[in-house]
Amino acid sequence: MLAYSYKRFSSKHQAQGHSIERQTKLAEDYCKSNSLELSTLSFEDLGVSAWTEANTKEDAGLGQFLSVLESGAIKTPCYLLVESLDRLSRAKIKVAMNQLWRITDYDVVVVTLLDQKTYTKDMDFTDFLMAGLIMERSHEESQTKSKRLKAAWAKKRSNQDMHSKAPFWLDRIKGDPDRPDGYYLNKHQATVQRVFEMASDGLGHYTITGILNKEQVPSPTARDWNGSSVSKLLRYRQVIGEYQPCTVENKVATPIGDTIKDYYPSAISKELFNKVQLGINQRLKKYKTHTGGSTTTHRNVLRDVGRCSCGKYLSLVKKRQRYYLQCIGSRSGLCSIRAIQMDAFEKFLRQYFMSPIFHNHWVSADKANADIDIKINKLKLEQDESNKALRGLLSVIETNSNPLILQKVSELSERITERSKTIAELEESKGTGNKQQSLYETSKLIDLAYAIEDEPENLTARVKLKQLLNATFDYFEMTRVDSDNGKALYYFIELGFNGKPLKYKSIDAPTALQNANKREIWFAWSDKPRIKLTEEQKRAVIEQFRYYP
Repeated sequence: MLAYSYKRFSSKHQAQGHSIERQTKLAEDYCKSNSLELSTLSFEDLGVSAWTEANTKEDAGLGQFLSVLESGAIKTPCYLLVESLDRLSRAKIKVAMNQLWRITDYDVVVVTLLDQKTYTKDMDFTDFLMAGLIMERSHEESQTKSKRLKAAWAKKRSNQDMHSKAPFWLDRIKGDPDRPDGYYLNKHQATVQRVFEMASDGLGHYTITGILNKEQVPSPTARDWNGSSVSKLLRYRQVIGEYQPCTVENKVATPIGDTIKDYYPSAISKELFNKVQLGINQRLKKYKTHTGGSTTTHRNVLRDVGRCSCGKYLSLVKKRQRYYLQCIGSRSGLCSIRAIQMDAFEKFLRQYFMSPIFHNHWVSADKANADIDIKINKLKLEQDESNKALRGLLSVIETNSNPLILQKVSELSERITERSKTIAELEESKGTGNKQQSLYETSKLIDLAYAIEDEPENLTARVKLKQLLNATFDYFEMTRVDSDNGKALYYFIELGFNGKPLKYKSIDAPTALQNANKREIWFAWSDKPRIKLTEEQKRAVIEQFRYYP
């Protein structure tokens, strides 16, 4: 008869010992003594706890064994060899006994190798009682161990002395009466501050990583910075002094107790942290799957709002040391419109984008509005956390109708509703008397954005210019019209501004671009035919403005 071996250990520490070797030898010896054939198919739960019932999940050893029994893939009767019943389960007595019943009901003989005890579907009351007592004792041992562990953590939390390892921007000093908190900011704090400031300016974590490596800013690991570490840093709440104790079960971190505020010295201000979180969340919500060109140099300032006349996005390409805007549809033959010189768009910015019609639209909030924005950003972050908590509670309600949970859901829902009203009221209260961004500032922004260099100030200028274009235009379409031989005749722009379409046409291109360093190459264009005045109408217009002394 076939015998199957079930082996389990619940910690990495046991993996370094001889737990599996011992359980394997016991199974082999038992088979030899009882003329059983040990199956080559074994069911092992390595580093899985029987107390949390993680070993009964289908991807765990015991769960797989139960699944193949139910499917009939294993022929019965057969034997299941375990070192002891606590290897099978340390769950509560009802759960543990149910697992044993399920296995033996399939005509499987369960053998505990340490005491050579057998359990079958026909076991008598004494065997049943003994099995229950053993499993209850195993559960109590695990529960006691868990309580001791949680108590130790609780004591550490109350003493606020969690561990000796600190975030890389902090150093720890033990036994210093002048520093009772035990931590102080080290040289890496300046790096953390700069990373968050660059993120606040709109730079992504890959761009920030490139800047840090280019400038050879020391990393905490003494190796090059990578995008993943910068991305995680931008989410770490430890930078504002918070610490969340956790326990790890089945490789999943579970928070224990409340977050401890001001546990560490703050590396940055909470206002800066909240601003960065809001920006990250907004980018995640607005993320698009299109390819708009390089995201490390940020040269394509039309990445989000720019479109070809066919409706597809404009990407940035470089040909013979020149930059072009190209429809992404042309790469796959879905669009016949050819590339547009980036210089043409730059000249449009200098000629029309800085004209009064658009310039009066560019406003930066005054001090009062800036304070309101900070409040709104903070409320939106709180709203995100509340929504996340509500979703978690709603998923629990499906299996648990505890009145306390229902009450918490009601409280959270009311809080979310009230917060939404507050955000709306704050948005409406923002004043309209904002100061205009100066032409000089905008001109300097365009100069930096279109410079050859890719220094941090250039990258920041491109991000700000992109944000400005996104905020100004409802849409922005740019195309070119070619002659029969494929040469560009002129460029054409149609954009949406304040709900109205505006159209612009260039003079002949690309000749105009080569000789137009100081010339205007764009003019406003209309579909409507121009009205021609007769000589009599012209004289009447002149007469209206004639001055008679």
